Amino acid sequence: MSGRHQNTGQAASIAPPPDVDGGLTGLPFAQRERMTFLTHLAYCFGALPGYTTGIAVIDLAPVLNVIPVDRRGRAARGAVTIACDYDKSQGAWCFTWYATKERIGPANNLSTAADLIRNRIERTV
Repeated sequence: MSGRHQNTGQAASIAPPPDVDGGLTGLPFAQRERMTFLTHLAYCFGALPGYTTGIAVIDLAPVLNVIPVDRRGRAARGAVTIACDYDKSQGAWCFTWYATKERIGPANNLSTAADLIRNRIERTV
C-alpha cells in the first residue's frame, strides 16, 4: 500500500497543517492553528495586571503583540511581537520571537511560553 494512509507502524502523532488552505489566500498553511494558539496565549496575559495584547497581521500571518502598560493604561517600553510557526523538524507548532525568529517553546505549553515572554519584557522595562 502506498500513499498517505499507509500503516508505518509508528506511534500516532498530531497531524501537521495542511499543505494549502484551499486557495483562498495563497498561504502555505491554514491560519486556524496559528490563531488558536495565539488566542490562547493572549488569554494567559489577560489575567495578569500590567499587560495588554492584540492580534495583528504581518506578512499575511497573524502575530500577537504583548504590550506592558502602566497604572494609567498607557503603553510602556518593552512590547514584543510573538509569532506561531510550524516546526517541520519537530512536527509541532511553536511560539517564536517575530523579530529574531528565535524559538520560545512549544505552542501547547502556554504557561511556560507566557512566563518566558513576561520575563523578557520585565528585563527591558
